[in-house]
Amino acid sequence: MPLDPLLPVVVRWILAGLATYRLAELVALDDGPLRIFARLRGWAGCHPSDLIRENLAELLHCPYCLGVWFGLFCALLAMWPTLGGDLVLGAFGLAGAQAVLTGIRSQGGRHEMGGAGKAQRVELRYWEFLGGEVFTNPGNQALTLPAGCTIVEIDSEDGVCYYAINQGGAAPGSHGFVPLNGGRIIGPLSNLTSLTVHAPAATVHILYFREH
Repeated sequence: MPLDPLLPVVVRWILAGLATYRLAELVALDDGPLRIFARLRGWAGCHPSDLIRENLAELLHCPYCLGVWFGLFCALLAMWPTLGGDLVLGAFGLAGAQAVLTGIRSQGGRHEMGGAGKAQRVELRYWEFLGGEVFTNPGNQALTLPAGCTIVEIDSEDGVCYYAINQGGAAPGSHGFVPLNGGRIIGPLSNLTSLTVHAPAATVHILYFREH
């Protein structure tokens, strides 16, 4: 025997809107458990020669684009209510309300990740994805920054990574450091002119953005 839905119609639609917001931010901006979303964004964004992955990367880095698809999903849950659908809307809707009320995200984005994958989030404008690349065991590798790039995401896999911004080469002991299987987001910096990475025992995923 099917279980009846729990929520009044108006409450369900309010939660659907908040759930859409939270789900889009979750996929586009958060690392997720075991950094699953960060790894997915890195996998999609580091293959500029693959048109499918390039388009997927643009989607995964755009909370507004994701909001359309998650909005459709949540609207279906609201229009044809079930107990399971109400539980999904309730859980993600409350999470969305918490994110809004505490001011963790107003328009989305992150400034620079803290240690152990913990992010310090600030209010940012829209980020345009400019592309990405991957390096295996780079030694003092100078990156070629795309025109207009103000934000760079560095993800280090299977090892640690050092980086240097607007100065000489990177080496062990450099101020910039990415921990094992961790990530850093650098910027937005209007004066970002050069970036060098050093990770002799790691695979480094680099993603480039422009803030609007």
